[in-house]
Amino acid sequence: MKILLKLALSILLVIVFLTVSATYAQAYTGYITAESKQVEPGEHFSIDLNLHNNTVDIGGVFIPMQYSSSDIEFDSISFVGTILSEHFLGAVSSQSGNIIWVSYLPIIDGSSITPIVASEGLVATLYFTAIISAAPGNITLDSINEEYEVAPGTSVQTNVQISAVSGVETYYP
Repeated sequence: MKILLKLALSILLVIVFLTVSATYAQAYTGYITAESKQVEPGEHFSIDLNLHNNTVDIGGVFIPMQYSSSDIEFDSISFVGTILSEHFLGAVSSQSGNIIWVSYLPIIDGSSITPIVASEGLVATLYFTAIISAAPGNITLDSINEEYEVAPGTSVQTNVQISAVSGVETYYP
């Protein structure tokens, strides 16, 4: 019995960012994709997140994602072979509700950030396991774009973000 795990980030996690700036707005055409996979119950598998068509010097990355079924479990992440430079820390947080947050956090040297300059490349490799009792079907992995109230009158926006090295512009989906 095969389980089809269609983690279609190429459709679901297409990132179209717009600059948020007091002085100008610029269209951003970068996007992130992941391949689809077909796996068997009990199988371990990986999904690559890839950046395409980036046009900014990157000062930080935040990618919150959620997968649609408990038939897969998140195991780990790898930043080997990625665009992540020695001037950044790669981080992941796995949370209840099948949520994964992938981040690139800058290491500030003095008063400046050394940017990641890449138009294309591997962002991270996510490792999963299809549980042994997984039912046949599709499972999606999608970006999260929500606002959470953390305290009365205080909200936090959770969405895919790439920050420009200047820290002034942030690109949102």
